[in-house]
Amino acid sequence: MLKIQQNMVSISVPLNYKPGTLLMLVQRVSRHQIHRLPAEQWRSTSVVHVDIVKDPVNPTDYQPDEDPSKVTSHKTGRGPFQGTRWWEKVSQAAAAVVRVKIKFK
Repeated sequence: MLKIQQNMVSISVPLNYKPGTLLMLVQRVSRHQIHRLPAEQWRSTSVVHVDIVKDPVNPTDYQPDEDPSKVTSHKTGRGPFQGTRWWEKVSQAAAAVVRVKIKFK
């Protein structure tokens, strides 16, 4: 069991939404740090890309009608997304860039 005393843990989750091509966003996040962190903090930051097509999904959470590798969006007409570098073939997209910071005292 985890016991957390008052004021011992701080969790911060700033979100940065950027429109544009998905490939451009992947490159920008990897190279230019979208959150504009100080150099010292950026050096200790890990960038984790979430691949909505290839990353595993828990079988209890999987819904075929929401699978981006099988479904075409009625709203945008995009999809299904196929292949290992599917984001290079998407002309317009949007991405949410999330930075999670957890601090223990």
